[in-house]
Amino acid sequence: MKLILIICCSIIIETAFAQTGISWSAPVIVADASYDNQHPRIAIDEAVSAMVIWGDAEGGNIYFSKWDGNVFSVPVQVNPASDEVFAADWAGPDLASKGDTVYIVYKKMPEDSNPAYLVRSLDGGLTFSMPFQVESIADSISRFPTVAVNATGNPVVGFMKFNNDFLDSRWAVAVSDDAGSTFSADVKASGYTNTEVCDCCPGSIAIEGNTIALLYRNNNENLRNMWAGISADNGVSFPTGLPIDDTNWYINACPSSGPDGVIIDDTLYAVFMSGGGGANRVYISKSALTNLQSTSTSILTGNFTELQSQNYPRISSYENAVAIVWKQVVNNSAQIALAFTADIKSGIPVTYDVIADNTNNSIANADVFVSGGKVHVVWQDDSDGTLKYISGNYSNTGQQNVEVSDFTPELLPNPCSQFVTILKANISEVVLFNLQGQEVNQLYDPSNQVMDVSSLDNGLYILKMTDGENFSIQKIAIYH
Repeated sequence: MKLILIICCSIIIETAFAQTGISWSAPVIVADASYDNQHPRIAIDEAVSAMVIWGDAEGGNIYFSKWDGNVFSVPVQVNPASDEVFAADWAGPDLASKGDTVYIVYKKMPEDSNPAYLVRSLDGGLTFSMPFQVESIADSISRFPTVAVNATGNPVVGFMKFNNDFLDSRWAVAVSDDAGSTFSADVKASGYTNTEVCDCCPGSIAIEGNTIALLYRNNNENLRNMWAGISADNGVSFPTGLPIDDTNWYINACPSSGPDGVIIDDTLYAVFMSGGGGANRVYISKSALTNLQSTSTSILTGNFTELQSQNYPRISSYENAVAIVWKQVVNNSAQIALAFTADIKSGIPVTYDVIADNTNNSIANADVFVSGGKVHVVWQDDSDGTLKYISGNYSNTGQQNVEVSDFTPELLPNPCSQFVTILKANISEVVLFNLQGQEVNQLYDPSNQVMDVSSLDNGLYILKMTDGENFSIQKIAIYH
């Protein structure tokens, strides 16, 4: 049996292969190779039209393009010709919107002598303002500006600060109350362990009501776990922070990869890459903001034999619907993958869709935006130098999720080849499914809590276990 998560025969996913319940459109090109197309970011306007920005690392520019229902508009440069913008495939300008108001933040080069700037559009990207300076830190240096929109429609900008020697790295937040024309003095949003932050890793902002989370990678003597600085007063102060990552990745090098997150009700969901388990994998964590406690962290897809690496995850939500997109390498083939759930409170997606697949390992990174009933994805395709976009419609039906429960039996070994032991007492029923949702015959012996899988084909399966009151659904990999 071929592993259903891996669709190696297709460059772009077809609707028939969708594992998430999303009905995908055909992909379209946003911009050709002449625009360089580094580090795309996506948002929507009031009419739910996709808006995309990206960086031109060679020319030092930012470009903007918008979907009109048939094609993307001719890209327009939004930064003044006098401003050289920092852009790379792993970091660059950021984008946020509310209605027809669009905010773009960028770092002017060179970094040691220029601040971060914001440009805005009040007409859905038809026209853009001249730049507004975000920060005035004459005694410091800034990097990696990121932007989100608060409940009043104003921009909140986070950025990394250093002293003049590029030391004492920390994250700060500045808030505007006049649509980005001016910003408050920045406040520190990191340092809850009295350590520096990872100075080569971008961060992100999540907002819900008056709660703001600034997500970043910390650096505690090369322990590079993820943290979130938390403000309950719309960015006036960040008195508390919490760890959102328990993978304990020690690395004396630059990961160049940061976290992303969303807040739904009082829960912070964060995605990030870590090599703490021995290989670069995308993780998802869940943290309660009422008591500032991280409640769970897990590999998003689990491990399977063909998986080599994962990186650059992005997350977006609309009400309780959540989509996560990331890059991965499977059997030396680069993929853009997407997981989706119509209700994150019901659990984490079991399966994912492969949006793009390239055997030349030349797909770089992606971004995602969820609107009511639709998922939008944009990615950087270095195989032909283009920027590509795809959208898909979703509903609340047909969603297969892992339920969130404290009832979590441990499976040993996993992957397994002949027998798997289920380390949990009083299990009354065990059912095994393939990834098409079909029940698979198996032999489970409750007396010694062992299941015989020796007759099954290689691949990934779903194991449902119950004790009569609670149940748990877990992935299990079988390889002989």
